Order: sequence, then structure tokens, then C-alpha cells
Amino acid sequence: MRKSARRCDAALTNETKTPCRMDLGRRSFVRLRFRRGNKAVAMSLMATKSAVLVGCARNCEPYLDRVLANMALVASQFAEAAFVFVENDSADATAARLQAFGGGQAHFFLEQLPGLAQRHRGRTERLAVARNHYLKVIRESRLREFDYLLVFDMDEVNGAAQPLDNFLRAIGFLESAPDHAAVFANQAGCYYDMWALRHARACPGDVWEEVFDYALAHAVSDQAAFDATFAKRIFKLGRDSAPVEVDSAFGGLGIYRMASVLEGEYIGRRDKAIVAAGRTHHLLWQVCEHVSFHAAIRARGGRLFIAPWLLNAQCTANFPPSAFRGLYRVLEAPP
Repeated sequence: MRKSARRCDAALTNETKTPCRMDLGRRSFVRLRFRRGNKAVAMSLMATKSAVLVGCARNCEPYLDRVLANMALVASQFAEAAFVFVENDSADATAARLQAFGGGQAHFFLEQLPGLAQRHRGRTERLAVARNHYLKVIRESRLREFDYLLVFDMDEVNGAAQPLDNFLRAIGFLESAPDHAAVFANQAGCYYDMWALRHARACPGDVWEEVFDYALAHAVSDQAAFDATFAKRIFKLGRDSAPVEVDSAFGGLGIYRMASVLEGEYIGRRDKAIVAAGRTHHLLWQVCEHVSFHAAIRARGGRLFIAPWLLNAQCTANFPPSAFRGLYRVLEAPP
């Protein structure tokens, strides 16, 4: 999980502030055709399907037992399941714990990328490389023939016990229409993954870049820029709400139809030019890696949704207003 740019708090808490409720527009919602009463149908469906569960891990040891338990529970509902983990440069026992977990699995891949942190300074640059690596493993093996891809963040966002019913409903909704390509997690309190979110009304662009651009254009403090931009976009999505169609989201957990992920790639940075004090400066700007990947799915006609009941964490609205300061570095010359 991104510690500075995407998280609400350094630690999850049961105390939440009341965020604004954002009007996402009626056309953003679809009717939920899968109901709790169809649990047996979903279980029967999953028992005939296969899934690949993946995660990227670095220094995640404190959370791994709980996250892996959640993943194993979900995997046990499928006729066949495989695990693919990509680890790099951990200073703790992350790699050893993953390897130990894999000893009891029929299909297990632990891919290690030593030195990735030295080659790529930006966090989303590294995540893009790691995520593209698990896609490569899947696309170049029999795993590409599995039915679903489940992507988990390997830290505290998925550390709480997650009711199996929530996953059953998500799979059922995914199967309720052939163009449903993916569903993503929600959080109690407020929705936290604003950086990954793309929605025509709620968050049409990079929310942290919006804060940066406002601060630069208006010569105001980070807090003032945040209050004028990001703060107005924070919203709460109740668990009983209908699924929300988006252009991108994540929230630490995504469930995809495998057929929808066999093309496209994750991109974690781009070049950005700004004008300050009469001079043009070139920045290397980190971007949320999920956005490019989801754009490719959308371009092929896939539809993406936040599943409000798929709750994986508790979140307050305490976003750090200066988080964007860690998302760029100035280049001495144009790239």
C-alpha cells in the first residue's frame, strides 16, 4: 500500500470522521442483480471456476499471516487456485514467510526482483514493474486459462478478516453481465483510494496532481490547495449502495475476469512540464499504476465497478495534504 499518497491514516482505526457524500450521478450506478439470497448459486459457480491470486510484497511481514489467511480462504472456494507473489528488497522475513506459505499450495510462484528499489526510485515505478511481472508469469503459462485474477495488497488494508459472503457477491455480480470486467473493494468510513479512482464526476483526473497544479498556479500553501481540490472530492459509499461504475479504482483489492487482463500494462510514471518563475521545468511524476491498466480494459469494452459491500478496511478522511511532494522529482534537463 502507498503509505503517503493513498492512505488516509498510518494505522486503521474504528473512529471515523464524517466525509461529504458526493453525488456520483445516476448513470454511474447499475442495479445489483446478485442478492444475498443467491449465496448458494455463487458458491456453486465458484466451485467450477479457477482463480489466480496475486500480490506484490516488500517488508510486509507484520501483516502476512492475516492477509494470506484471507487469500487462502477465498482460494479454497475455487475448483483450482494458483498464487503468484512478486517480492523485492525486503529487509524482514517477507520472502521466507511467502515461501513457507507456498509449501502447501498446488500452484505457487514466488518471483523475486532484487535491486528493484535501486533501479527505480519511485514507489509506483516499482509497483508497475512488479505488477507487469506477475502479468508476464500469467500470460506465459497455463494460468492465462484460469477464470479470474484476484489482486491483493499485502499489507494492513487486507489484514482484517473478510467475510466470504462479500467475495461470493462480488463474483456473482461479475458474472451477472458479460461485459463486467472487474470489481474493486470499498472501505468503511470514507473511500480512500482516490489516487486510483477515475470517475467522470467524482474524480476525473489525478487528484494529487490537481493539488500540485493548484498550489503552483495560486501560490498557496499545500493545505489551502488541498482544501480547494482534493478535500471536495472525498466521499462515503455505504455498503448497501448499488455498485458504482468507474473508469478506474482499486482500494487494495480487485477481482478481474482473466480474459480482461491478458492485454495492457501498468505504468507508474510520466513526464510533466511546468512553468515557474518564467522557466520551464521538467518533472518525473509518479502516477497510480492501476490507471493505465484499467484504461486498456475500458478501451476493449470492459466495465469496472466499486462493489460497496466488498469492505476491506476502515478509513477516516485524514489525507496528508502534502503527500504530492513525494510524487515527483525535478529533472535537470528535458527527458
